[in-house]
Order: sequence, then C-alpha cells, then structure tokens
Amino acid sequence: MRFFLLGILCVLVNGPVISSDGSASQQSIDVKSAKRLEPINNVGKNPNYRSYFPQAPVVHAYDPSLFGADLKDFPVIVKFKVDTMRQYLPDEIAKVIHDKNDDNMDLYWVPQIRDTNNPNLMRYHYWLSPNGSTWHRGDVWSRVSKTPSGLTLKGNRDSIQEVNVHDNVSSPDNYSIQDLLPDEPQSLAFWSFVKNSATNRHAVTLHWLLTWSDNACLAKIADSAKNLGDIGDWVSLLPTLSKLYHFAF
Repeated sequence: MRFFLLGILCVLVNGPVISSDGSASQQSIDVKSAKRLEPINNVGKNPNYRSYFPQAPVVHAYDPSLFGADLKDFPVIVKFKVDTMRQYLPDEIAKVIHDKNDDNMDLYWVPQIRDTNNPNLMRYHYWLSPNGSTWHRGDVWSRVSKTPSGLTLKGNRDSIQEVNVHDNVSSPDNYSIQDLLPDEPQSLAFWSFVKNSATNRHAVTLHWLLTWSDNACLAKIADSAKNLGDIGDWVSLLPTLSKLYHFAF
C-alpha cells in the first residue's frame, strides 16, 4: 500500500511516470550492491537552531528563521563509507581528494529545499562544530563546484573565509552562492568541499537543492525505502529528480 500511495503522490507532483501498482521493477537501474545497501539517515543533528540541521554542510540564509527551516526539509541524509565509495566519485572531486586519507574525510549526500526568497549561503558550521559549541577559525578553505552532468551551478568557486560559531549562531554572513544558482527556481545539484585545518579533516558533500514538490516526493521515497538502492530505483523514474547528478545510484 505504501508504494501505491507513493506512486500516486509522485504522479501528482511530477507526472505519470510509474506503473499503476507503484512498481519500479521494470525500469529500475542496475547498481552495485555496495551502493544499494548504503544506510540512509545516519547523520546526527547539530544542537544549534533547535536542532534543525544535520551535522553536515548545508545551505541556508544567514538567518534561517526567514525560511522557517526544519529538519523535515531534509528528506534524507546519507554519510557514506569513504573507502567503498571513493571509486565512484567524479574526476573533479577525485582530483581534490586524491591525497586525502579516508580516515580524515567525511562524504555526504544532503538534499534539502531550495530557498528562492533569501540569499543562499554555504553553512559549514554544523560539520565544523558538530556539538554546537563555540568555534572560531579565520582560514577555512572551501570549494563549490558543478556536477559533471544534470542541472547544476553556473560555475565553480574557491574561497578562504572566516567561520565562527557563537551564542548558538552560525556566523558571519558570508560564503554566498546566490550568484552561482540558476535564475530559474528549479532543482539542482552541486558539490562542496571544505577543510578544517585545525583537525586536518575534510568534508565532501553532494548537495541537492530541491523545489518544494521535488523535496516532498523525495521525502516520500525515503520514507518507503529500505536502503539507497531503493531510493535510486524510484528517483530514476521521476522526470525532475532523475535529471540531478548522483554518484551512488
């Protein structure tokens, strides 16, 4: 029944792309077992901002309350095993991390709603200070880059900017990617890479910024999925989500 209801929802949101019984078997994509069984929603919450955000890099306005952010805006969050997934990363990312040790790197997939009313900023704070404590660093290097295919950013950018956490607030008002986003209010995907020089740790994140309808559909898929392979099978059938790049399905 849940798959039938999921099929109805995504038909209403994205168009008639699956069979009437909700089955994805005829068009499911072939992915390797290591990818299919990757666990989902295995990332904890950062205690700041009422625990709205995961302990991973995300995107939001300087004042997230302008958007009414809530963890439900993140339909699924995945932290991958770097040693098994490194081989599937695109060349652009592989070049950046080729000399980085697996034990010093975190690899995420973070889909969320795209805010089309406020400036979009990279917020690395929830990964840099996962327990939400005061954190200050003036030389945090990061990169945002286009995906090799699908709907993505207009260009790439490297930055070295200040990052600090104080009074349970992520500051300052910087790391904007607003000018890199497509003008059309569509869903898109892009990569971010950030280095914590204090700990010599790195985070690589595939971000999906989604329309409200795409986010709702992905949330329903994630609720019904047992693993990442299930999500990949469903996403491959949907006209908008299937246009977004992903390395893991």
